Amino acid sequence: MPINIYSKISVFFISLTLLSITIDPTDNLFGIKKASFLCSIITLTLGIITKKIKIHKKHLLVPFLLLLVSSLAFFQGVFVDQFYSQEYAIYYASIFIPTILLPMVVGAKINFTKIFLNSTYILLFFLLSIITLTLLFQDFFAPFIQYFNYDAQVALIGYRTFGDILLPMIYWKTSVLLIILAGHLLKANNFPSLILFILTVFTIFISGTRANMLASISLIIVFLYYKINDNLSRLTKYAIITFLFLFLLTFVIYNINIIYDRFLSPDELSNSIKIGHFLSYLSLFENSLPLLIFGYGAGSGMFSIGTNEIGYSFELTYFELLRIYGILGASVIILILVYPLLKLKKTKSIYLFPWLIFIFVIGTNPLLLSSTGVFAIVFIYNYIFNDSIMKKNTLHDRFNNYIVAPLSQNSCRLDRNRMNRGEDSRGNKWLDTDMY
Repeated sequence: MPINIYSKISVFFISLTLLSITIDPTDNLFGIKKASFLCSIITLTLGIITKKIKIHKKHLLVPFLLLLVSSLAFFQGVFVDQFYSQEYAIYYASIFIPTILLPMVVGAKINFTKIFLNSTYILLFFLLSIITLTLLFQDFFAPFIQYFNYDAQVALIGYRTFGDILLPMIYWKTSVLLIILAGHLLKANNFPSLILFILTVFTIFISGTRANMLASISLIIVFLYYKINDNLSRLTKYAIITFLFLFLLTFVIYNINIIYDRFLSPDELSNSIKIGHFLSYLSLFENSLPLLIFGYGAGSGMFSIGTNEIGYSFELTYFELLRIYGILGASVIILILVYPLLKLKKTKSIYLFPWLIFIFVIGTNPLLLSSTGVFAIVFIYNYIFNDSIMKKNTLHDRFNNYIVAPLSQNSCRLDRNRMNRGEDSRGNKWLDTDMY
């Protein structure tokens, strides 16, 4: 919980920032994203100056490295001057600035995880409303679709074909954040939570991208794995997992031609563009080894045979990191993305597989180098820096702390009261009771 007036005020501005980022990532709907973020930073900075908020050095490493990489890329872009664009140079040089929020929210003891998840809940219900209105009242909702798609440029709403299959597509630019919400709901142990998990996975699937569809299927598999792992004997678990694996393998083998034609064919427009981007990257990298190492810099452009034009932001994110930041800078960014997996695995956190799925999906679109990807990084590092939150969200049964010798009825009542307050049997705090 926030412990001072600066922390409490900043909670409001951070909530406003995250709400704006999830619903209005382009800042064309409300236009408050930058202002609310600036107010958050100013408020927290005042708390630091007045020594109400204490910053720990280890929490500065992630923003320092990302800002160092982006600063070097800015000067590299000016030096290389490859189809240089000052607008994109400033954008890529400043893209990681929001990470300075990380040490501040940790030092201020702000429950950033709760704020972040609340914003994704709002995004979920917002998108479910759009899905309902689009499918049931398409003519009435058509002007709003037009506005979201072309004026605000926050969505792609319509239909998408995969071969001869026509599917509705409700894609919001921040739909990928629902993967993190689905990860939170993996621990669903009641009917409302299960319904929320299903709705979240459905919303991810209907966003219409192949990566999001694969992510939704992967989340269902992870959910089933956890349920099987928690509730069945070892022999039964292995039998079910083996059966499901063989069933899935058989399905893929017998339908490989259909899957290829519908989703993987190089003749499909989206696939042909990505292949063109990939070949253009290869051509670019083989021209100069030093530029492969140090990158072409922020603001540099590339001619892609996928679109037959010069572009400054492409869908193949990890190749884009190599192009802009080079092997050295890209390695730092990828390491920052991968490191949380080690911490999450060590603590057996529910976010382990969702974060793995998330960094896969953002590798297929430009969302990593945007407020969406950057605030997701702030979320996951805030999570792993906060020991009490990690303890609460592990897959271990939290009630194991209360398995003790038989007690009297009064002692049991006392232990139960302590448990409700988030204390162990000795009265020590071990989880954030205000978390959810």
